[in-house]
Amino acid sequence: MTNLEVAQGFRQLADLLENNPDMAQPYEGTTSSLLFMSHKKEQFIATIKAFGKGTKTNGGDTLDFTPEFPLNCRVFGFKSGICEKRPVTRVVPATEAQVIPERFISAVPKHEVTTMEYVCDPSFLRVEDKPVEGVELASAEQVAEIKESLEVL
Repeated sequence: MTNLEVAQGFRQLADLLENNPDMAQPYEGTTSSLLFMSHKKEQFIATIKAFGKGTKTNGGDTLDFTPEFPLNCRVFGFKSGICEKRPVTRVVPATEAQVIPERFISAVPKHEVTTMEYVCDPSFLRVEDKPVEGVELASAEQVAEIKESLEVL
């Protein structure tokens, strides 16, 4: 279904609601959210820009956007489709051995731990927006490296 076809359907629904004040209201968009799911970064950016102002949040596996809109709408995209996953290594400091009644906790030497984290291209955030909490934004250099590595593939 195209966006034009969806828009025509919503116009017909609007006419129904206006002409029939006693009919039930739709659940989605009033009580629950009317969801807009984006699988690609470009679509996520375009959808957020189309809505304008709103609130972005880190939804764990998703980035979420709740626009300032008369209906209850929510835009979300899976980080796996809109962000770059990369390894991040952190140094964990050493700990001393501890004796707790009936337990012994051995010392742990200083070591490194590598985890995979999502780095999102800052281009999906407009200048007036704040970064999404819990999501590290890539620097211009990192974005260039990511784009260059994608061209090699």
